[in-house]
Amino acid sequence: MQKMNQIYISGDRWVRCDECGFGYRYSQMRKGVSLGQKGHYICPACFDPRHPHTDWKHRPRKEGVLVGGNIGTKEGPQTDRVTASYRELYYPFTETTGSVAHDYSGHGIKGSLTNFPTDDTQWNGSSLLFSRTSNSSGNFVDCKTAFDNVLKDNWSVSFQILPTDGQTAYAEFVFGSYLSATRQVGGFLGSSTTFDVYYAPNGTKVYWQSAAAFLSNGAQSAFTHVVITATSGESIRVYKNGSIVAADSTNDGDLSDSTMSDYNCSYPLAIGAIGGLNGTHYYPFDGRIKNFQIYNAALSASQVSTLYSEES
Repeated sequence: MQKMNQIYISGDRWVRCDECGFGYRYSQMRKGVSLGQKGHYICPACFDPRHPHTDWKHRPRKEGVLVGGNIGTKEGPQTDRVTASYRELYYPFTETTGSVAHDYSGHGIKGSLTNFPTDDTQWNGSSLLFSRTSNSSGNFVDCKTAFDNVLKDNWSVSFQILPTDGQTAYAEFVFGSYLSATRQVGGFLGSSTTFDVYYAPNGTKVYWQSAAAFLSNGAQSAFTHVVITATSGESIRVYKNGSIVAADSTNDGDLSDSTMSDYNCSYPLAIGAIGGLNGTHYYPFDGRIKNFQIYNAALSASQVSTLYSEES
């Protein structure tokens, strides 16, 4: 079993808090059982706010972020150390029970599982199973934040997907947030066999679409690794299994006329659907997702390649 939150430094055992991301001595930690989170650890400061973090000896936040397992081993969620410092959100989806997706970026943004089964059948310890019944009915993870400050500048989103059908008859959003036609972001499997990205930073929607079929028809035999990058003044790029994907000649994700700093969607991002006004969510994803991450930088081709190698 992966030890998602243990780090070892100079022979001492340190455990990373699932709330704040700081590393503490094991003897100081409190098991999350008392908070209904079996198998998770809560540091003394998060457990009792009367004692701030400065009252306790702890390791810096990034020390528990850069490596998800034991230092010097391949235990825990594998990440590219070059890009880990840019990470704003990281849901490995490796839980086995509960209605919370824990954030391993160190920012403590817990995702709320919505409309999922209550018997934990959506968890298998390595990914999260999403299901849809119609264009407006399915389950999703509510991130509780719009990531406006991140999506105002260069950014990247990465994830691995195993859809029930690689060429769906309807759009299926891996993630998305929709305030209006001119304030939205999202990445999805299109109904025309393509992969598509919407991004409207300043009133004009930028559209990226793959030039050819993104996945094969029918059930998929393995996860597909996807990275989306957005570079100010340049364009949106999409990588599949470490390699860049050719864009449609018309819908090429051109950002040269867009002012990314004007992005202001304000509606919480959803994973497994696109979130909209009044709490509505549409075009849910059908299949499994794992290692969902948001970065505050446009990853380079070499960083994408490294990330793919680490997570494959």
